[in-house]
Amino acid sequence: MVECFQSYCNSIKYYPVLSKEETLELTKKFFESRDEKLKQKLVNHNLRLVIKLVNKFTIPASTKMDLIQEGNLGLIYGIEKFDPTKNVPLTSYVAFWIRAYILKFLMNSHKLVKVGTSEGERKIFWNLAKQRAKLEAQGIEVNTQNLASVLGVSEEDVIRAQRLNYNDMSLYDEDGKPMEIEDDSSSQDNLFIEHEKNRILNLKLNEFSTKLKPTKQFVLWNRILGELTLDETASEMMKQGVSEHMTRQRVQQIEADLLDVMKKTLRELK
Repeated sequence: MVECFQSYCNSIKYYPVLSKEETLELTKKFFESRDEKLKQKLVNHNLRLVIKLVNKFTIPASTKMDLIQEGNLGLIYGIEKFDPTKNVPLTSYVAFWIRAYILKFLMNSHKLVKVGTSEGERKIFWNLAKQRAKLEAQGIEVNTQNLASVLGVSEEDVIRAQRLNYNDMSLYDEDGKPMEIEDDSSSQDNLFIEHEKNRILNLKLNEFSTKLKPTKQFVLWNRILGELTLDETASEMMKQGVSEHMTRQRVQQIEADLLDVMKKTLRELK
């Protein structure tokens, strides 16, 4: 299977990554014509993205082809649903569906993702953090012996639960049952759009911030987007050497000016 994975990686090298312009042109043509040949071309030239996402999972190399197969299905589905008029990059959109298909497969596969050999072991894992916090709050040393005592299990059970991979465990709920991915495509689209909107907002804020003077940057991140009061902001700016002299009134004026500029700069995201 390892050789199969390597052979597959070599085979897709024949499909180079498309430029943004080429991708946009192809997606628009496919969106209008629904031509299967165009769809296949988009799929072929984005197969590398599936491998990139699969490699983020800590799984044996022998099982990677299973995840690639599921990821490819997510890629195809994402391309079929993609709307180039939404001004969202194709790779960002299909990556959402690739991950969704991979996670759904992992959650349904007890061979690849195994939290424990029994329901009891899964219960132990979920209670470990809670009991550890309780012991620490009481000033009691946190070790396998004490954890085993409060959980009513053997030390071996605790050690086994501690060794479980967090990424695998996160695929299960507190009752040890596989978490489900909603099949409602509209809700997933809304979730993706919300995440993408937040990502773009952060990029815009960072870009906006780099054009500001140090005093205005400080007010932006610590006052407008932070939790400092007007007086605290003025005090901290002088303490940190951002400004030799700063008053509450001056901070308030900078804040008002920034908010006015920000409204104009970020208006396009509405």
